[in-house]
Formats: sequence, structure tokens, C-alpha cells
Amino acid sequence: MENKHKNDLEFAKQAIEEHPILAPEFKKALERVLKERDKEVTSLEEEVKEIKSSIESNNKGSRKTGLNGFLSQG
Repeated sequence: MENKHKNDLEFAKQAIEEHPILAPEFKKALERVLKERDKEVTSLEEEVKEIKSSIESNNKGSRKTGLNGFLSQG
């Protein structure tokens, strides 16, 4: 997905430079692309937080039943 955005951004930059009359429209399109990318980044950041939280939660649970828990089970 990152590559698609990079290509879109490069295209928009080139279009703005080559067609100054159309620059306002290209800038609007560029802003839409950037907003969409920001949404994706935010979504990925939230997924990472959830995964980290899940891992931490699992680690805490396994510590409770770690070696001491295993030995006490006998």
C-alpha cells in the first residue's frame, strides 16, 4: 500500500509542476491521498497497540503459571 501512495504522491507532484493551471485540483487530490494514508497509518498503529497489549497480557498469564506453577503442579 505504501508503494501505491508513493506513486500517487510522485504523480501529483509532477502534475503540479507541469500543469500550474490545474495545480489547485492536483493539490486537492494530493490532500485526499495524504488523508487516506493517515487513516491507514492510524489504523495500523491501533492494531500494533492491540497486539502489544495481547502479548503483554499473555506474558503476564504465562508468568503466573511459569516455572513455579509448573513445579507446584508436580
